[in-house]
Amino acid sequence: FRRDGGGADPIYLASRDCGLSWQEHPVPPGCPGSCVQSPWSGDWITLIDAHDMKSDLRLPCIPLGLPPGLHVCRSSAGIDGPFFFSPVSDKRHAMPRQPLALRRRRRWLLTCHRRDAEGRNRVVAFRSDDDGRAWSATTLDPVPPHVPAGHHRGVRWQNHGCEPTAVELADGRIWMVIRTSQDNHYESFSDDGGETWTPPAPSRFHGTLTMPAFFRMSDGRMLFFWCNTTPLPELDHNLQQGLLDWERDGRGEDVFTNRDALHAAVSEDDGRTWSGFREILLNERRNDADFRTSGGNDDSLDKSVHQSQAIELPGGKVLVAAGQHPLCRRLLILDPAWL
Repeated sequence: FRRDGGGADPIYLASRDCGLSWQEHPVPPGCPGSCVQSPWSGDWITLIDAHDMKSDLRLPCIPLGLPPGLHVCRSSAGIDGPFFFSPVSDKRHAMPRQPLALRRRRRWLLTCHRRDAEGRNRVVAFRSDDDGRAWSATTLDPVPPHVPAGHHRGVRWQNHGCEPTAVELADGRIWMVIRTSQDNHYESFSDDGGETWTPPAPSRFHGTLTMPAFFRMSDGRMLFFWCNTTPLPELDHNLQQGLLDWERDGRGEDVFTNRDALHAAVSEDDGRTWSGFREILLNERRNDADFRTSGGNDDSLDKSVHQSQAIELPGGKVLVAAGQHPLCRRLLILDPAWL
């Protein structure tokens, strides 16, 4: 958003030289933001949760006028619209990824998470067999909570599984990797295109309370982006002075001590083996004395370099976007051969 006095206008960045330079453009009225193009109809679609259109962090939002809930957005005329919106669910579904067009069947798959009646995050997989017009959902089992043990004296922020990422394997199975409060991202597999899933279990990828991201390249190679890092030990919050209730309950800045280094790995055999595990981005502001307050918190409370997205550039390079706060987020160009 471009702030102008008391207002904020939505903009997007565009590059015509493979990410070397960028220009700002206004977002057309009624456009929901980034979309993916259907390989079957050519339509542009995405899914957004209109609960997120009413932010409680004093953030500006794209004015679409939608009621709360998950909506599919579709344009047959092009990426600028006009868009037509259809409700999918009236429940809040957080962090929906872009829909994934499966290759072994004519189906869209969308991963996200929602809160259940007990307040736990539950991973949800939506699927559509009519090019995104009607959707069905499967809710996965929750991931076990973090239990203080060893060098931990307090609990971590309990996520129970959120911000899932998925990739379709060559044999048609779907591989999902899930953010958790444990020391590893968890994984789940589906043999039927996302209708049923194995119980989430620890994956080989070490990571805690950060968002993982799969990316499949056009030549078949798979990339994985994540923070391959360990949080500091959890303290006994009951002995700390001056904490807010939500910090004392294990939510807050004590869980963000492992979000300053983003890593990547590459697989050339459909995910059976991986190489690289290399750091691709280090938070330049991680050692600032005023790290907590620098830049203000209106744009994001989190000055990390996790939460990544990727697209492929001509010539086999990959453009990666990572981070949330304006002081820390970056666009970077990566050659997977370096991994």
